[in-house]
Amino acid sequence: MNQDNFDTWINAIKEHINMLDNLINDRRMLKDMIETHLREFFDYDDIEYNRDFSKITLTFKPKHHVIINPENLVGLLMDFEVIPAYDDNAERIIQIHVYPLGMEEVME
Repeated sequence: MNQDNFDTWINAIKEHINMLDNLINDRRMLKDMIETHLREFFDYDDIEYNRDFSKITLTFKPKHHVIINPENLVGLLMDFEVIPAYDDNAERIIQIHVYPLGMEEVME
């Protein structure tokens, strides 16, 4: 590799890192936006996202009483399902799978 190619490679690395930083910041902003919205409806203990945000999993710790009032869900604007599950200690927990893009997107 000659000096010009090496300089081009170094500049490409810098551009790549800058693009990654922007992507990470964008993803963080998207997560903050949806978490703010979901906190209006659910009092979850943990949240996980799949890669494209088509499925978001809200997890409630054991003994966390999950009460869902349908009247409070009017502004949620997305499909969801309530799933009984177990945590790593085999304790019964509740998870809510939220589908911001609709369940059709996930089922395809």
